[in-house]
Amino acid sequence: MSIPISGQITVTAGSPATGPDVNGNVFVYQAHPGNSGNVYVGNAHGTVDENTGLVLAAGDAITLAFRPGQLRFDGAQSNDVVCWHIYS
Repeated sequence: MSIPISGQITVTAGSPATGPDVNGNVFVYQAHPGNSGNVYVGNAHGTVDENTGLVLAAGDAITLAFRPGQLRFDGAQSNDVVCWHIYS
């Protein structure tokens, strides 16, 4: 069985989704360059939106020491995508 080293999370505006539970220490999260709106990254145990999450515009990236399953993802537009990749 192979372990995924990258993936995508498609957001539905107003309905934050938790990412997959994958092993890793540090992850890069990027708002897909083709997105039409901002995406928001926040704590899996709280609310995430434009006021409470980290705001990523299309193409923006951030490196965090949190697994996708420890975070929630939302967006201004449905069907926008957050890409993730295990950094270490």
